[in-house]
Amino acid sequence: WTAEGGPVDDPVPLLAAKVYNAAAPTKAAAPKVAYSRLDFDMLESFMQDALVAAGVPREEAKVASDVLITADKRGVDSHGIGRLRPIYIERIRAGILKPTAEFEVVSETSTTALVDGHGGLGLYIGPRAMQMCLDKAKKEGLGMVVVRNSTHYG
Repeated sequence: WTAEGGPVDDPVPLLAAKVYNAAAPTKAAAPKVAYSRLDFDMLESFMQDALVAAGVPREEAKVASDVLITADKRGVDSHGIGRLRPIYIERIRAGILKPTAEFEVVSETSTTALVDGHGGLGLYIGPRAMQMCLDKAKKEGLGMVVVRNSTHYG
């Protein structure tokens, strides 16, 4: 444990040492880790290309990669590029998320709308529905748009 950089005072190996007569953790030098600094623009382009390669139309991939890179820029690393493969690419491959899906306005009034995402990319559907909502609110003073059958919004 400590040879891999784990802390000497971690309660799990200490408990294992006591209960199971395992070797007690010893202090070890932390392993050297090489870091690389990557530019946000390069990461955004990479995400866009990866989504296009998975079958997402380029314009939708552009919106989706913008949502993801914005999370990274804001320091919300749990909702940025780290989700690209496990949440989006893998779900497309598994057929859980459709790389292309109709953005269908099922019903609409001057202040409201119901959108069906047909299992498409929430990273694209969400911002598009939000823009509809903002447009309605600017025009009428109130806007509400709900979306059904969408996937993770990021």
